[in-house]
Amino acid sequence: MFKMLIADDEPKIRWDIRNAADWKGLGIGPICEAEDGEIALRKAAGFQPDIVLVDICMPFVNGLDFIRRVKRILPESIVIIITVYDDFPYAQQAVKLQVFDYLLKPIDRGQLLESIRKAKEALAHRHAFRSLIRSSDTELKKKFLLSLIGGRLTKQEAQEQARLFRIPFAAPCGLMVVRVLEKIVLEDTPDAWDRELLLYAVQNMASDLISGFQPSGVFTDEKGNVVAVAPAGSAAQWSEASEKIVDAAGACLKRAAVSSARVLPGGLWQVAQAYPELLEETERKSCGAPIAVLIRSYLERHFSEPGLSLQTAAEKIRISPSYLSKILKRETGLSFIDFLTRLRIRKAIQLMGNPREKIYEVAEKVGYSDQHYFSTAFKKVKGVSPAEYRRARGSGG
Repeated sequence: MFKMLIADDEPKIRWDIRNAADWKGLGIGPICEAEDGEIALRKAAGFQPDIVLVDICMPFVNGLDFIRRVKRILPESIVIIITVYDDFPYAQQAVKLQVFDYLLKPIDRGQLLESIRKAKEALAHRHAFRSLIRSSDTELKKKFLLSLIGGRLTKQEAQEQARLFRIPFAAPCGLMVVRVLEKIVLEDTPDAWDRELLLYAVQNMASDLISGFQPSGVFTDEKGNVVAVAPAGSAAQWSEASEKIVDAAGACLKRAAVSSARVLPGGLWQVAQAYPELLEETERKSCGAPIAVLIRSYLERHFSEPGLSLQTAAEKIRISPSYLSKILKRETGLSFIDFLTRLRIRKAIQLMGNPREKIYEVAEKVGYSDQHYFSTAFKKVKGVSPAEYRRARGSGG
């Protein structure tokens, strides 16, 4: 559907145009009206019409001035003049302003519908062209980033191509590698994911979750990992983003995932060196026993449940509590309660970055119904109380 604005000071003209056709059936709608040039400008800025029908002679701001100003805020909109003036100078100015069509009053219904039909066709071509450009741009950026992580570019080539895609070359750069462990299903689910579709879903989630780091590049590498590259000054925030992607894969796709993330202070050129290291780290994490990955993924998704215990976790994963405890100790060096405590405190620190979150609210969100117990656990892990930790980092009370 294409939005349309009718700007004319004559109510009858506006009524005639609005009722000239079943606009909705023709793919036009919603329709907005304005009775003078000032109102038309305000409505154009907010409504953002695709097609504008405007009278040349309007109060406060005349039609030609309106067109000049609206073209600055809506350069892609199509403007059709409606006027009583069959005057060559007006037509000349309309051509200079790149007006799409010029209709004389009284408006002929057939001419109006033909003009709108052509406008729709032009808009459709523009949208298709922009979509093609975006698609081509995405594919070219992927080729550049694949060449970069593969070490197939000289520094000058990398710098030139980064400039082309408006990616800062020297600024600290975040790099992460995410691997989905397709065969480890976290819950009984009827969902069957094709590998390509699964990677596409993870790539989309990653794009959403690192949208705060721009301009970013998210793509699938030649080994089937999702890789993200973006300017990132904070190692903690970048690491948190990678953890959220893993969490989202578990929560939404019911698949275990592992990730490795790093901020490179030397910028984009360090990606070629860091990528193999992160790849090796990710492979090492994914090569653990499937049951260990399953245990960690389950705890990552259920850590906020106050009643979570060794017994309940073992029942859900369908292994004995002693076996769960043994696997966790072997893989992490921690007992069940120590692993869970550290996990909760790590999540709590992420939440405490928001100064609006009260300490008791953070405690509840990470599975502690008792704030005093939370503070004791926090101090055991970090050496200071939650309030002291927050004050030291200037995040409020």
